[in-house]
Amino acid sequence: MPSLGSSVSIQDVAELHIKALNSEVKARRYLVAGPGHEWVDAKAVIEKHFPKAVGGAISLGGELGSIKIDVNVEKTQKEFKLSFRNRTRVL
Repeated sequence: MPSLGSSVSIQDVAELHIKALNSEVKARRYLVAGPGHEWVDAKAVIEKHFPKAVGGAISLGGELGSIKIDVNVEKTQKEFKLSFRNRTRVL
């Protein structure tokens, strides 16, 4: 079964939680997600930025099916005055 192709940086999640403690923030539900992507595309990013780890600590064999999804997070970014890290920074 394919997984959903979207990810978010833990730093973005933490920053959002801290900003949500501000009493001026409206009590609502907010979405936190990075840009949609296919997980197979992550292989190239990992090989480029972590070449020494590939084949050792990181095995890139096999495939994980995914479905690219784009989540509209404009409301969250506007309310909290932040922009989420891109996929390369997340990996």
